[in-house]
Amino acid sequence: MTANGEDQKMNEAPQKTICIIDGHGGGIGAAIVKYIRQFHENRFKLVALGTNAIATAGMLKAGAHNGASGENALIRNVETADLIIGPISITWPNASLGEITPRMAGAIMESPAPKILLPLHRENVHLMHFSDKEPLPHQAMAIAETKLWRYCTMCEASAYLIKDGKETLVLESVDIVEPLDAGGFMLRNILETRSSSTPGSRKWNW
Repeated sequence: MTANGEDQKMNEAPQKTICIIDGHGGGIGAAIVKYIRQFHENRFKLVALGTNAIATAGMLKAGAHNGASGENALIRNVETADLIIGPISITWPNASLGEITPRMAGAIMESPAPKILLPLHRENVHLMHFSDKEPLPHQAMAIAETKLWRYCTMCEASAYLIKDGKETLVLESVDIVEPLDAGGFMLRNILETRSSSTPGSRKWNW
């Protein structure tokens, strides 16, 4: 077959459908659409599925070929998608301030289409980022060494520095205690941050 014949066969092949899903203002989805169009032009059929009309409009403006909004539209379209792209929160029920309904999240996960999910969300969830080849023991070690300080030392108490038997208030209503690489601790609450890098200041009491 000639090169022209191969090109013609490729052009006649059915377009793959990519569903791009986003909520709120649709900024993430719009960026995805923009760059798919930039690198692949019209090779794929891009369907913008917004949890609201504003998100859908943003993705259509960026270059999506079709668009629809709301729960039913999303559920119907992901059934026949060849690929689904969006932030990871589209798979979490009640995420994005409730814009992702349980039925939406369920339909996305039940769709046979492969999914490319960006680690972007507004929820109280920390996603660890590792290479796909990073062994499980290394991942578990990283959680134990670096993340427990942030998430398991939360308290609703005040921190005091004890020196020569006297207590000095350092910070009220401490939310997070983090060790510093140079020594000492970083203390945070909702309004301010206090730190000390002197070795003696490792003995916080509260």
